[in-house]
Amino acid sequence: MKQQTVVAAPAVGQEFELTLETVDPLEMVRRDGYNPKGWRYEGPTLTAPLTRRFKLENLGYCRDRGEASRKAKGKLAHGQWREAFKAAFPMSAGSPVAFGGEDSKWLDPVGSVSLPVLYDDGVGWFSDFRWADFDFHARWLWLGECDGA
Repeated sequence: MKQQTVVAAPAVGQEFELTLETVDPLEMVRRDGYNPKGWRYEGPTLTAPLTRRFKLENLGYCRDRGEASRKAKGKLAHGQWREAFKAAFPMSAGSPVAFGGEDSKWLDPVGSVSLPVLYDDGVGWFSDFRWADFDFHARWLWLGECDGA
């Protein structure tokens, strides 16, 4: 029996490459256990396959996604990159990870802006959506695009 190698998430600041396959933003909602009825996605359609370089950033406490965007060294990654990250690194980073590109947003049925996130569930990742206007404590990591990406 062939043993599968499980790859842990990269360290903060370490550059790595991800390839995005086709991702339907509303299918992400359904896979996370929500009824997609009433949800809307507003943002760019990323054409797959698409390969870019990223790094995890620790931005400290951020009161919302807007503050995270201002603190980030570059551009925060679009939310669809959550799926490529989770596939490439099935083991948790030990901290929650947010995918908060300002120009991609999911609106829940009451119109609140949400963004895709990953939580450590003790075994791997638990994917979910989190309101973008809630605070993000200092343990949160953010996926940022590297220059030239």
